[in-house]
Amino acid sequence: MNIVRRQRGLPLFTRRLLQVLAALVCVAIYRSTHVYESSLRGLAAGRLTTAAITVEENGSAASSGVGGVASPRSATHSASHAAGNSDARNFDLWVQATTVTPGKGAVSGAATDDACLAAPELERLRRSFDRWSKAHTNMEAAVIRERLAQLTAVTLCPGSASSDAASAAGGPAMRSQQLARLTARLLSNPAWTEAGSRCPPGCTARGTCNEELGRCDCPLGYSGRACEQHAGPLNSKQCTQWAWPANQACDALDSTAAQCLNACNARGDCYGAFCHCYPGYFGQDCALSVRSGGAVAVLEGQGYEENPAGPAIYVYELPPQVSTWYPWFIDRFEALLLAERILSGGHRTADPARADWFWVPAALRVLWTFDQFAGLYNVLSQSWPMWNATGGARHVLMDNGDWPICERSEWFKSHYANVTFLVHWGSVKKREIRYATGCFRTEQDIVFPPENVGSGTAELEDAVPWYPGNQPQERNITLIFAGGICSWHEMQGPPPCKDKDYSFGVRERVWNAHRNRSGYVIASQLPGYHKLSGRSQFCLAPAGAGWGRRATSAPWFGCIPVVIQDHILQAFEPFLDWSRFSLRLPEAEVESMHNALAATAGSPRMKELQDNLLCAAKHMFWAGTYGLIFQDDSGQYDAFNTLMAILRAKRRHPGVPAGRLREVDSQLRLFMECRLPREQGSSGEPLCVHTAEPSRAAHREPCIPAGAPLLQVAGFKVRRMPPGGAVCHGAPNIAQCRRYSWGSL
Repeated sequence: MNIVRRQRGLPLFTRRLLQVLAALVCVAIYRSTHVYESSLRGLAAGRLTTAAITVEENGSAASSGVGGVASPRSATHSASHAAGNSDARNFDLWVQATTVTPGKGAVSGAATDDACLAAPELERLRRSFDRWSKAHTNMEAAVIRERLAQLTAVTLCPGSASSDAASAAGGPAMRSQQLARLTARLLSNPAWTEAGSRCPPGCTARGTCNEELGRCDCPLGYSGRACEQHAGPLNSKQCTQWAWPANQACDALDSTAAQCLNACNARGDCYGAFCHCYPGYFGQDCALSVRSGGAVAVLEGQGYEENPAGPAIYVYELPPQVSTWYPWFIDRFEALLLAERILSGGHRTADPARADWFWVPAALRVLWTFDQFAGLYNVLSQSWPMWNATGGARHVLMDNGDWPICERSEWFKSHYANVTFLVHWGSVKKREIRYATGCFRTEQDIVFPPENVGSGTAELEDAVPWYPGNQPQERNITLIFAGGICSWHEMQGPPPCKDKDYSFGVRERVWNAHRNRSGYVIASQLPGYHKLSGRSQFCLAPAGAGWGRRATSAPWFGCIPVVIQDHILQAFEPFLDWSRFSLRLPEAEVESMHNALAATAGSPRMKELQDNLLCAAKHMFWAGTYGLIFQDDSGQYDAFNTLMAILRAKRRHPGVPAGRLREVDSQLRLFMECRLPREQGSSGEPLCVHTAEPSRAAHREPCIPAGAPLLQVAGFKVRRMPPGGAVCHGAPNIAQCRRYSWGSL
């Protein structure tokens, strides 16, 4: 610019002032141009881009999706309105594009302005560097030493007041500019440079640059091509619109990173449930980076290797407004557990050409509008060629609602017709009731068990007969059931129930016919229910409004499930043979079910069912995530590994009917019967112990030491597990967790 070229004869102060003014003018032009152009591109492509969160006069949040694809509970606001609510400090931070020396990951220029930090930020930087350096066990030692020397040179700023601003709500913009620059210098991917980045300049100051797609992903409350627009710290009302609890800040720094997937792999800061990855790292958990040759790598510098046993899974890195803007993921945590274990189990591949399956981690639990479905579809079809090439086949989506797939629109069903859905509700026949039924596709979808621990199943230490140190109790209760007899709308009232469709009427009929029968315990509320299940021979497993938890948790307690759900497949059926460990009775025989139970009790059939319960219990429990609750369990047959075994067998034998897969694949059959050779090496050793009281670990190492912080998600408090799950207990990083071969090697 002329204003710059004519500076040479001016005093130094004047030249510096003119340079600042010129930069501000350029930024204003750049911002107005690119916001407008981005909107046009979004309208033309129908592409889902980061939504602008603005603050209305009444204090509530509004969001405007670009291209007609609105974020949840959206209202239309212009980008200029959002920009008007951004303060000057935010603009200044965005303007400062980070220039990095090629191959060094270090900011160029003198470091005098970065030589000091306020006490809270200095401590935060030191903690972050400690985690980052320890996690990158395979990084060049010279890089670690050089950066440690730079960190050591950073001191406390003279006269700086102690402040908790570093942990306040508001996201990355609340950091000082010095901390932002030092973070980029000391914690970035060594192969990354700003000049080589595919994202707009300044993206990494507030957002995460997806270097594979050239997309700048923004934390909740931020928007714009480089996340330069900031609505300010979000209040409780705004956070609840994204399904966060009223007492939990959705844009605050979580210093433990417990709310973020895999604790961001020590490669980013956790704000709400969003990983703000350090420059050069990207993905929902910052697991990805780009090598100097241009290839995308998984956990480079941490020693990651793919599990040769497979299956290999390519993970779609979706925009955060359909994933990590929500707490992982609302009130059901299976998406979190699955995402953790795909990485820690070595199943993730960065090469789509090598993938057996493709995982789409969308928050379907909260995506209900046409705009959301269409936006997700546009992202999949326009950002990744694999979706169009396969027509959505071999793609996996989780739908863990009460009536999965059935409650979706016809547009959704047709556009996602080839997807394999992971569900809890295996309803295979349409029934004339008010609840959605008949949408499960046996040859395509998979029923998998709910995790049951984070959502409230307690008392495991006392109730599980195989828990370390426990002794089997006398089973002097014939049948037990505790839970809602009528629907949740009438939980407090006894029958007769108004809603006759709830549980297909089974719960009410059981109550009427058997609540006073000797040896039967039928109640709507029962203290110590799970401990009493450990003293029961049979556990009633009816449906609820949709799927129920009792069929999958009953085996944990050594209790035979009595499944009374017509035309409903249970977890992992037909790959897992439920006749080996459960009784299945037709709904028509509810009133006479006591005869079937009496005929089974004490018979050889009873012993056969009981002998198979432990194997079934292992398939139903996420031991590799939560730790063992069964004596000497290595996690080899846990729920996640069972899902992997099924996916691997389906990929090996395309076109084989689901009911015949065990017959065709002998390895799958042996796996389902828990008869494979025990894993060799550390993978065959018992896991750490799942316990709420570490002192009860019976001379074994607990997964979580006393005093560990709790992870709170949507009002539920869940004891924090090691990043990646119990399989990573004691590992230096997620790349080096135990791996299972399932006898294939």
